[in-house]
Amino acid sequence: MALSLVARLVGKFKGGIMRSTREKWIDGVALALTILYQFLFGKPVTFWQGAEPFVWLLCAIALVHATKATCEVWHEISTQPTIREVESPILLPNATRSKKQILVPRLPYFRQTLAGALLLSLAILSLFCYVAHRAARASIRTTIYLAASAELIECQSRAFFVEMNGPQIRRNVEIALKDNKSGQMYIQTYPEIDPGPRSTDIHFLFVPSSPWDEDYTVTVVTSESRSSQRLIVRSVQNQPQFAMEISTDNEREPALRCRDALLPESYNVAAGEHRPCSELMKLAEDAPSKLDAFNYQRADGALTVRRMKSLPSPSELDQQSDDRHITEYQHQIIEPVLRKYSRSHILVYFAGGKNSKKYAEEFAKMFNTLKWVVKGPTMAPKGDERIIDIQLSANYAENWNKFNPKPHDILNAFSNAGVKQRSTLALDPNVPSDCVVLWVGPRSPSAIKSDQCLAPEMKPVEGQGHACEMISQAAGVCRFPPK
Repeated sequence: MALSLVARLVGKFKGGIMRSTREKWIDGVALALTILYQFLFGKPVTFWQGAEPFVWLLCAIALVHATKATCEVWHEISTQPTIREVESPILLPNATRSKKQILVPRLPYFRQTLAGALLLSLAILSLFCYVAHRAARASIRTTIYLAASAELIECQSRAFFVEMNGPQIRRNVEIALKDNKSGQMYIQTYPEIDPGPRSTDIHFLFVPSSPWDEDYTVTVVTSESRSSQRLIVRSVQNQPQFAMEISTDNEREPALRCRDALLPESYNVAAGEHRPCSELMKLAEDAPSKLDAFNYQRADGALTVRRMKSLPSPSELDQQSDDRHITEYQHQIIEPVLRKYSRSHILVYFAGGKNSKKYAEEFAKMFNTLKWVVKGPTMAPKGDERIIDIQLSANYAENWNKFNPKPHDILNAFSNAGVKQRSTLALDPNVPSDCVVLWVGPRSPSAIKSDQCLAPEMKPVEGQGHACEMISQAAGVCRFPPK
């Protein structure tokens, strides 16, 4: 009985869709209006975003026809007679057939069955709409995140590339990177980031506080959304291992997660995730070339030199140094320290050419004005012709046995004033007692620091390497990755 009722209901539903030209027109016009809206105003960027309105429309049409079919079957059953006459198959003596009335019961529980069928149809159609809505939202979800390089650039910096997962443009993007171990922050803003293949120019370098055992929090704020990314970078068994988890303000579940298998369980980022980070952290093939790095350190500690660092000729360096002067601000920082040690002796050397000599003369004049006994500037000894920037030398024995603070104070004053110089004192036993030697060379290129050169010497030995004849290929000490 129930099967025949469902069959009647299905038959009414199928007949209702194609019943009349008027209903066909109504369905067709609704479909045409939906297409027109999507074309003029919707502008979908993914398949599911474009398909969602049509799924809703078809479900609405199906629900209308299902409701009409249910009402029609309900009405037919409710209004059909419950008693009908039936002729007897046996003939009477007068050759007629007798008639009798029999009871025709209605289908049992037809009201409950029809109501249940309609509710089931509503639930199924609602499920289709929900799935289409979720698929549309997932297809347009756009997440901006940082992908870290698997190498340490110049043994110091980690490169972070701005990546995007999703089809939508994001505007007024602010990315804040925090080193969770040191608290150091780096903030970068972009007016707009487009989806799809992006230029690898969208990157920056950051110096981690604990290379190869790094923990970061990345906050991305745009005009449309806000997200937070937790990122782990570690060397494990001489391999780079990552873990990443991204959450957004309007989603309960993480938008993106990945975790490499070798990462120790002590890191709880993306715990339980089996998806490796090779896909999300994969960089474009031309990414290393965009970094313009001379060398980089791999997770096993090996240093790979991409191209050798070398200095231009002394004359070329000197031509690039014509804009160096001691500014008024630098005078204000340096002069109070020099005034403490008036009557002290300083020897000024220069190398490179006339521009470096002018810069050396400015330093000599400043010291002389503050009552120092100044000798020079004179040409640097043979062997020290390749010195660069500002460097200070002190007597080895005097500096360590008596701990004279004077050269250290001058070095710190220069550093506070922003003078480009060697970061440490050059300790030379040939420096006269109670004397500081100031070396002035051409300005170094941005990729090279004077710390990458040998320190100048008062009496260089012929045949030995001196000053910047050779350049250290790493800007600092390369740390070994943790075991």
